[in-house]
Amino acid sequence: MGIIGLVIAFGPALGPTVGGWIIDNLGLKWLFGILIPLTIILLVISLFNAKNVNKIDRTQRVDWLSVVESCLGFGALLYGFSDIGNMGTINFTNGFITIMGLVVLVFFCWRQLKLEKPLANLSVFRNYTFNLTTILSAISNIALLSVELVLPLYLQRVHDLSAFQAGLMLLPGANNKSDCWKTI
Repeated sequence: MGIIGLVIAFGPALGPTVGGWIIDNLGLKWLFGILIPLTIILLVISLFNAKNVNKIDRTQRVDWLSVVESCLGFGALLYGFSDIGNMGTINFTNGFITIMGLVVLVFFCWRQLKLEKPLANLSVFRNYTFNLTTILSAISNIALLSVELVLPLYLQRVHDLSAFQAGLMLLPGANNKSDCWKTI
């Protein structure tokens, strides 16, 4: 939990700042040139150091119909919402794709509740407290992450700050506006 907490805390704080510095000083291509090898190195290290804490049941088989329903449902929903966002309007095509994605997901959920060993255990959503905390957690994450998306764009486009300066604004210590504006 501590390691996961560090990633959750430091990722949004340091990511925009370090990424902004790399973009300002080295260029956008270097961002990928640094991250891709780093990701490969971390994957190789994790292959040797990550321990499996779950007991694996080799007799359990994957329900491929559930996999197909999940991929089609979420894929159609994602495509439909993306197309609606890109076009700025709902037309027959993106509306139909979105509704079909929802219908397929309803069948997916119904199937998961009926299976003895489902692909996704949706029975936890029968608990009112779990539903409430999940919804509240989703809303708070949407609110927090939307600010992290909009604020750098606003600072760069409206106030003509560099990517690094906008990243500095997202550091946890950069909450006091007057101190931040003085340093920038």
